[in-house]
Amino acid sequence: MSDNLWTSTAEQIKTLEKSIEKWRAILFESGEDHGSSGCECCEIYLLGVKRIVKAACFGCPIKEHTGKTMCYGTPYDDWIAYTSEYKKKHGIRIAFDVRARELALEELELLTMIVTKLRKIV
Repeated sequence: MSDNLWTSTAEQIKTLEKSIEKWRAILFESGEDHGSSGCECCEIYLLGVKRIVKAACFGCPIKEHTGKTMCYGTPYDDWIAYTSEYKKKHGIRIAFDVRARELALEELELLTMIVTKLRKIV
């Protein structure tokens, strides 16, 4: 269960499922990554109402898994680093080659693992 009073495990699962949809779209449907503004977890725990309540990412299931804010320590770090030049040139961040797809898959697998772990709690 979440270590805070503001977010239930069921809410965390629902939020992660939406983030998983985003990464599936990036990986399989030429979807784009819009950073925190396109991430359901960030929308709620970094930018949203729950951000006002406590520190950055308070209650975020990804932060609870890694112990770090802003998805540091996840495959997203490598994704941002690898796709930054492409974004500068083309204005979008997508899985444009094999390595970018590998990194997107790693992020998808991490989110899936976290949601699977949370489902065992509920």
